[in-house]
Amino acid sequence: MSYQKATAYFWNLGEGRKGMKRAKYQGIDGVEGKEPVMAVLSLGIKEKNKGFPIERDRFHIVMPREADGVRALHPAFTAFNSAPADKRKVISGNIVHAAMKECFEWHRKKQTNQQGKMHPNGIPFCVGDGKSATRWMGKDANDFQVIECPNEKCEFAMTEDGAKKCKPWMRFLFRVRWSNNSLPTGLFKFSSQSWNNVQAWIGFFDYVIGVAKRLGIESPSLFGLPFTMTLAEGTKPSIKARFPIVNISTDIEPLEFFKMQKQMIAQIADTGVKPVALIESPEKDDAVILEDWKQISVPSNMPVQIQTPAKSKTEPTIPEKPPQDAPESTISGGDDDKIAKLESFRQAFAAQNKEKQFFVCLKNLKVEFGKVPEDRLDFVIKQIKNFAKGQKVNLE
Repeated sequence: MSYQKATAYFWNLGEGRKGMKRAKYQGIDGVEGKEPVMAVLSLGIKEKNKGFPIERDRFHIVMPREADGVRALHPAFTAFNSAPADKRKVISGNIVHAAMKECFEWHRKKQTNQQGKMHPNGIPFCVGDGKSATRWMGKDANDFQVIECPNEKCEFAMTEDGAKKCKPWMRFLFRVRWSNNSLPTGLFKFSSQSWNNVQAWIGFFDYVIGVAKRLGIESPSLFGLPFTMTLAEGTKPSIKARFPIVNISTDIEPLEFFKMQKQMIAQIADTGVKPVALIESPEKDDAVILEDWKQISVPSNMPVQIQTPAKSKTEPTIPEKPPQDAPESTISGGDDDKIAKLESFRQAFAAQNKEKQFFVCLKNLKVEFGKVPEDRLDFVIKQIKNFAKGQKVNLE
């Protein structure tokens, strides 16, 4: 029975059913909202086609995403962005995540390869923690390898070319707090690739979490912790250079904070909507991370070069079915044949910027690209077709 017929049926059951109303549904089980990043706190601003950031002696509040390659000044914070420089060196806020990993991330990162070119999807060339790293080898878009990270002995860490150097990388999420409540108090993001800033944030979290552990709290909640960020200036006399340094400190002793945490949480305007975390989309998406890097790294008038993998001769269309007269060995033969068959699917997804979803589908089917068992090949192809059409994928 169709939905329309079922509705008509219930509306015409008779006298005893005349008062019956059509059911209304709101929401989807298991789906919850996340507060997105409202704005980005930036050291300096970029003007279109005018090179590196300027006015790095003050904070700026810019849009969370790019427009024409630049994150513009946020219109909701015009009063702040137009204030004198000396009034824009201090930012106060509260942590609104329970765990550090949700609001703070840091590691080594090199965005481009040795030639200064970037992955086609904007994925970093190499990311590591000083012990191991994942590096793009460049043969195709999925040619990544886990390698031993040489840390400071890596050739990219030792190079003097700043644009090609492997640097520290950090991002921090927080809710801004204004003394006069005159501006919006949304979720902010701050990114940096400065050793000074990264070490300041590590020290901040180590101190707070260390106090909690000494109090016997093994997994402390950081939600509500008030802090202040202060912009200062560092110098390097050997090269006559000046650079911004951001320090972060708690507004209350952690010992007192953990004692008063329930009251602190009550004082924060909690809407009941959880803020997005760095380990969740869209903040973990490659496009967002790339824009965060561009905001603090490359001049706005410097085009980012993309390294394009060699194109396959196979047209990027999804085949409806294998050739009927193809020999069996072509359909379910060795690994090379399987890669050739699945490659057209991968290219079709890539043409729609959905290559990541293609590999997620393979992962869910518990198979590896180029290593599909012979007795599973037809099944896998059928499920990928269903996935491409938006139909249900059978994982069994």
